[in-house]
Amino acid sequence: MLPVRDSADFYEILQVSRNASHVVMEAAWKKLAQQYHPDVNTSPDAAEMMKRLNVAYQTPERPRPAT
Repeated sequence: MLPVRDSADFYEILQVSRNASHVVMEAAWKKLAQQYHPDVNTSPDAAEMMKRLNVAYQTPERPRPAT
């Protein structure tokens, strides 16, 4: 797992506010994942950014919708 200073960084990585809903966070993650996915982005940093996006999306403590 990638080191991150605190959970605020997760929200910064996803470019959402700290009180963003699950729906907003998921939409932000999808948008950024399409932008930084290594199959699409040839930048050497794309794979690292994709890892950070995945950790950021999966980590913040927030209520998840009941399924």
